Amino acid sequence: MFGFRKSKEEKRVDEAKMPCAYNEDAPQMKEEPCGCGCAGKLEVKVLGAGCRKCHELNENAKAAIAELGIDADLEYITDMERVMGYGAMSLPALVVDGKVVAAGMVLKPAEITAYLR
Repeated sequence: MFGFRKSKEEKRVDEAKMPCAYNEDAPQMKEEPCGCGCAGKLEVKVLGAGCRKCHELNENAKAAIAELGIDADLEYITDMERVMGYGAMSLPALVVDGKVVAAGMVLKPAEITAYLR
């Protein structure tokens, strides 16, 4: 199950099946949507309680998306049940594609662009 009892030859065969970044079968090399329904868009969410810092992070995220010129969905979430679902321990928080990348600080647009690339 975990490959503990595989011989070296079996491991080599398994490694040969793995996609390589230079192989045309690699998923990251295809220009099709990923199949999750997002159509290749980044999903960016700002989690907050509606305070000044939360609004500032939301505006900075808008500026970062505009600066990069990327296709991204930005959502500002203030519903505490949904915020708790992401596991962010301090607010405001920035979520990119379902992963909390920053919490408890107001990032500048230049700092946000680093997470969006």
